[in-house]
Amino acid sequence: MKIHHISKTVTAVALSVLAIALFTSCSKDDSSSASTPPPAASKVLYVPLTYGSDNYAGSILGFDTASKQATIYPMPGNPENMSAVSSIKPEDASSGLMYDRDSGLIYGHLAQGGNDGEGAIFEYDPANDKFRILYSFAGFEGSYPAYAPILVNGNLIGVTLHGGKNGTFVHEGERFSDPAGTIYSYSLADENLTVLYDFNCSDAIGCASHGQIMKSSYNGAYYGSTSIANNDSSNTTGGLWEFNNGTMKHIITMSLKGRIAERGTYLYYSSYKYHGEELNTGSIDLSKNYTHSQYTAAGHGRLGSGVIRVGDKVFGIASEDGELGGGTIIEMGNGNFAPAVRYPFSLGSEHQPLDILEGDFNGIIYGTLHNSSPRGSGLSDPGGLFQYDVLGSYHSLYTASILPLTPTGLSQKFISAPVKVGTKLYGISASGSDDLANEGVLYEFDIITQTYSVKVDFGHSSGKHPRALTKHSNGKIYGTAYHGGLGGVGLGGQRDAEANAASFVIDPKAGSITPFAHSDQQYFAHIASQFIEGKDGKLYAATYSRTSSTTFTNICAIDPDTAVMEEKVLHGVETPLPPGVFVDTRPNSPLLFINNKYYGTTKSSIYEVEVDPADNTPLSNILVHLFTDTNTSEGRKPRGIIDVNSTMLYGVTEFGGDHDSGVIFKIAIAPEGSVTPTNTPIVKVYDFNTTGTDGMLPSTAPAFHNGFIYGATLNGGVNDGGVLYRLEVATDSFTVLHSFGSGDEGSHPRGSVYIAEDGRIYGTTTAGTDNGLGGLYSCNIDGNCIKEYSFTKESGYGASYTQINEL
Repeated sequence: MKIHHISKTVTAVALSVLAIALFTSCSKDDSSSASTPPPAASKVLYVPLTYGSDNYAGSILGFDTASKQATIYPMPGNPENMSAVSSIKPEDASSGLMYDRDSGLIYGHLAQGGNDGEGAIFEYDPANDKFRILYSFAGFEGSYPAYAPILVNGNLIGVTLHGGKNGTFVHEGERFSDPAGTIYSYSLADENLTVLYDFNCSDAIGCASHGQIMKSSYNGAYYGSTSIANNDSSNTTGGLWEFNNGTMKHIITMSLKGRIAERGTYLYYSSYKYHGEELNTGSIDLSKNYTHSQYTAAGHGRLGSGVIRVGDKVFGIASEDGELGGGTIIEMGNGNFAPAVRYPFSLGSEHQPLDILEGDFNGIIYGTLHNSSPRGSGLSDPGGLFQYDVLGSYHSLYTASILPLTPTGLSQKFISAPVKVGTKLYGISASGSDDLANEGVLYEFDIITQTYSVKVDFGHSSGKHPRALTKHSNGKIYGTAYHGGLGGVGLGGQRDAEANAASFVIDPKAGSITPFAHSDQQYFAHIASQFIEGKDGKLYAATYSRTSSTTFTNICAIDPDTAVMEEKVLHGVETPLPPGVFVDTRPNSPLLFINNKYYGTTKSSIYEVEVDPADNTPLSNILVHLFTDTNTSEGRKPRGIIDVNSTMLYGVTEFGGDHDSGVIFKIAIAPEGSVTPTNTPIVKVYDFNTTGTDGMLPSTAPAFHNGFIYGATLNGGVNDGGVLYRLEVATDSFTVLHSFGSGDEGSHPRGSVYIAEDGRIYGTTTAGTDNGLGGLYSCNIDGNCIKEYSFTKESGYGASYTQINEL
């Protein structure tokens, strides 16, 4: 199977992906020319960028502070460069395909995946077996695109379920997309996306445009449907809308989903309701001031696909009930006449049709089934493909695999209808894959030979989303990636590709980044912290492990020569906790090594692990301090700690405190040879304020330099773009050095602050600068800040948790 990645060339360094340790070698379809690595005497900052780059797996930015030259090291991604593509959820966001007969290309949506996991537009060339991501949604221009786009004058026009300016918000430092959605236009020539309209759940038009947009040949307007209106959480209202020359008009109120069909002056639609209710269908006469008639068809279908035109007829489906209980194919009446059932599906065999599409002009319809096993048979729901002749004959084309460990992967949930190219069908499944990642495939079905094959597997995954870097005494840089890894097989033979983590090594002299090791889900998962080099030369990091359904903080060690990973200690909270106290032991910050003891933070605690100095064997395992929801004034969700003098640790919490905007705290630790008491109290040093100009939501561990602690907050400040602050350790006095958001240095800083050898403070922002994606900034000790580098999707961006290093 051949997979193709994005063909944009953005890096100045060749990506060398070698067969090392537990990784499998991979090849690229194109390669970038290598640049000369920085001279040995130069001091280069290395900054992990979580998203973007040419394979959408993130990158490492090497920035020479003297020459201001930038070098991009793209992350290895995965063996087949498909990191952009991940889970598709059939019930939440149907995806689809459209075929352009002029170019021979197929275009489609992924409901999830892309740079930010919020969906993507892709292109597939069936003639040359080429696949590439055209655009990744990022929330503000929409997220979770629904069904397939349409092609109008060289532009792909489509809708999204979530995101847009009315559906995107920031919570706990992360961006989320609520139902709202957009209408977008993507130019194939310019490769730019423009938002044409932002839906709003609070108005009459509604939001969550759950169907496919269509352009009317009668009046040139765009038509589509929403499934929610007026913040109706029951998802039973919404409406049909008309968008023409930038003006949005509400036509009818009804919860719609899927496609709308046009014949003459009539628009045909089907609405969906919940189980136990029937499928409503209807038509609207555009020539008569939107007069519409509504009917009830046999069956009902929350998963219904809407309606399509086949020749001079219009067909639709009800995905459940009907005469035989398995759903129906219906034919819409002419004009105002009620629909009629043309084919009933039986619960005893193939049933629950999801989507249909006209495949030929001779009246053949092709469709997908959600379930092709008898109800109550105990078998999984593998799904399948079918063919229906409008004259009345039905033919089963393909039934997906029932058993989980087969060449076609786990049970496949076929969602949107396939497209027909010659004698072949192409479509997307919502699950199943070749490598058991169960994240779906793009498939091909040959109608003549009746053969099924996978063209693109959305489940492959290895190192992506880099988090932290550390320099080793051998002159190389080792980093951790939060996602990816070849991964172990977990419970039930299923592999959660996102729950494994990878590590990688950068060789500045060779100008390369190479997969190094990965964590196995059965023992280690999510290398969440920066490596530190032990006295034995091994690399140590904190992960969390999912063992017997219990989450632990795990300290692991990797030998840099052999890339062998070994477990050192599991730190779990074994003592029964008070009712209502939630403990999340997943680590979220780099380890500290002080007095032969490891220290770190999880989302709710500070822990200490004392080791034998001879071989790092664990001697004690202490929960130093537990942040609880019953005492939020001291802070909650710690975001890292730093060593000040080997007896006192300083740290920050992202939330909590008197204003729930985070705090700076300090905590005493025991000297060498003794153990820090369990539940050692913290001392709150400073409370961030939601209404003041001193910043709020400190998101990562600060840095210590010459008696001062330097850090940044995500929000707050004069411009509400975050601040750079300083705390004098001797007096615990707090000073705001700089408010972000007024210049080109960016806004909303996140990731570590780093004091470089040139004496300047470096950090990263997540918004602002030239492209709105943030960048690298530097400040002097008085807080005068400048932009050093602007992030782009091509170079990489998303410096949310990064730990900057200098070499």
